[in-house]
Amino acid sequence: SPCLATYQYYPKVDTGACKEKDVVEACPKGILVFKGGKVVVDPKKLEQCHMCMACVDACKKGHVKVQGDPNKIIFRLECWGQLDASEVVKQAISILSSKFAELKKSL
Repeated sequence: SPCLATYQYYPKVDTGACKEKDVVEACPKGILVFKGGKVVVDPKKLEQCHMCMACVDACKKGHVKVQGDPNKIIFRLECWGQLDASEVVKQAISILSSKFAELKKSL
């Protein structure tokens, strides 16, 4: 295995009408900020959200909602050094193509 590959749904964070500063402090990734008297998402940091739900738990009034977007994912590849990321993806596609061809023959 030349790498570690992970994926997750793209996070969707809705802060609604949340005005609780505790919610901002609860986020371990710092994606929430207090701006204009309410809690908002920093769009530059949104991809760092791992949907731990700490902000949801910290919101006493239930305004904060966190969920994953099933139509969009974040894919991460951490290579060990044998191959670079583009080569890992190319080889994975090649292997999957040959396995699908075998499956098609079997059917």
